[in-house]
Amino acid sequence: MSDPNMARFQLRLARIEQAHAELASVEERLASPRSGRALRTIARSLAIIVMAVMVLKIAIVAHIGEAAYEARVAALRGGKSIDRTGAIVLALDPVSRGAARLIAGRRN
Repeated sequence: MSDPNMARFQLRLARIEQAHAELASVEERLASPRSGRALRTIARSLAIIVMAVMVLKIAIVAHIGEAAYEARVAALRGGKSIDRTGAIVLALDPVSRGAARLIAGRRN
C-alpha cells in the first residue's frame, strides 16, 4: 500500500512542475524581441504617441495662436536639457501648422 501523503505530494509536485513549464514558455515568448506581434505592438504604440502629440500641438496652436505658441517654444529652447528636448518635440511642423490654421479658421 502506498502512503496517501506521498501520493498527494507527488500530485502537488507535478502541478508545480507543469506551472513552471508554462511560465517558462511565456517568458521565452516575451523575451523574444523579434516576434512579429511584439514589433507590431511597439509600432502601434509609437504611432499612437506621435498622433497624440500632433493632436495636442494642433489644439494648442488653434487655441492660443501661432505667435504665442512659437514664443512659448522659444522659451523652452532656452531652458535645461529636458526643456530643449520638449522644444524639439513641440516645434511646429507644416502639418500641425496647417491643421491648426484650418481649425482656428472654422472657430472664428
